[in-house]
Amino acid sequence: MPDARVAGAAERRAALQLLVRAALPEAALLKGATLWLVLAAALEALGPLLGKAFIDRYLLPRDADVPAIVGLLGGALV
Repeated sequence: MPDARVAGAAERRAALQLLVRAALPEAALLKGATLWLVLAAALEALGPLLGKAFIDRYLLPRDADVPAIVGLLGGALV
């Protein structure tokens, strides 16, 4: 049966220090991965913003600016 005791603050701190020491050789990789994660999140948030701009500027006023519509749709798909 596993030990059900709760780790104290000192044990948690020691575990965190162990994890940080283990990750140090991969620091550059972790920084790059974090950058890519932030970029992916920003691009994920950009889709609905482009959709909102498309609806508010071109569909609701019934303005048929075809190059702008194609650009917004292309940006949303990429």
